Amino acid sequence: MTIFDIDNDIRDLLDKMNTVMEEEGSIPDELVSELSSLKEEREKKLEGIALYWKELKAEADAIKVEADKLAKRAESAKNKADRMKEFLYMMMYDEDAIEQEKVKTNRVSVYFTPSDSVMIENDDWRKVPEEYVNVVTDYKIDKKAIKAVLKEGKEVKGASLKTNYNIQIK
Repeated sequence: MTIFDIDNDIRDLLDKMNTVMEEEGSIPDELVSELSSLKEEREKKLEGIALYWKELKAEADAIKVEADKLAKRAESAKNKADRMKEFLYMMMYDEDAIEQEKVKTNRVSVYFTPSDSVMIENDDWRKVPEEYVNVVTDYKIDKKAIKAVLKEGKEVKGASLKTNYNIQIK
């Protein structure tokens, strides 16, 4: 997808860089040198890179919108299928003849299979002997609280502030 008028030499080189990065994970120095050696002035190169980024971001956003729509459709179809399975169960279920109940045609076969599951009274783990209970402890560092304390000039053992520089493209 192309939205902006970007110099063809810059666009071709950026396309090549993206391809190499996908395959190898990094940009070879020769491609960086090739971009540097283009006769365009530095500002025009940087503008081209930023516009190329905006195009890629717009494409990614458009794909995400479509993916979200498809995900909603998939969820809806799954829910319909689940409801039909419940309805089929309800239509076939006969407690007295459940193990004999089968429907078999050339196109479909439907039958019940038994399975076991454990039921816990009132879902209360305290009623189960301790040897059958796993205790799970989860530790999570509160980075927001630590950041606030560090910004006040106080120390927090094992933590420090790091300044990051995030590029903004508009």
